[in-house]
Amino acid sequence: MSAAQRRATPLFILSAALMLSACQPLLSGLTLQGKLGRAEAVWEKQGPASYRIQVRCGSAWGIETYTIAVQAGRVAENSAECAPGPLGPPDCKVPDYRAEEYTVPGLFEQVRQQIERLDARYLMASFDPTHGYPAHISYDHPQIYDEQWACNVVEFEAGE
Repeated sequence: MSAAQRRATPLFILSAALMLSACQPLLSGLTLQGKLGRAEAVWEKQGPASYRIQVRCGSAWGIETYTIAVQAGRVAENSAECAPGPLGPPDCKVPDYRAEEYTVPGLFEQVRQQIERLDARYLMASFDPTHGYPAHISYDHPQIYDEQWACNVVEFEAGE
């Protein structure tokens, strides 16, 4: 190896590392996008048309629990309650919501929108292995103190 090549090697390695790290958000989003697609395929194949789901979403400011009953693919009943978060006021009010956002297709759409909107490196989602629905969605940017949030399916009951 010539002297010029020896001098250029560290620069090449540094350049390659910087380019790969710049691609990390894109790669994270693509990885999650692939998991999302596979989970949606499982849901389409095995997911029930009728079910009851309870989704708990929270941040430092408050926690909301949404209970949705779906019959033949449509919202039949819904309710929501809230609890104050550690940084929120002692009294809470459930924010306006659309029940469809907390159905399984609505949760899939939330993951899709968050992949497009947020820095995907800090977005996490896991999916139920049996039915494919999003079991957990969370976001936590390490350089921002109080923006983290999470939604978890705390109950899922397949209907007939």
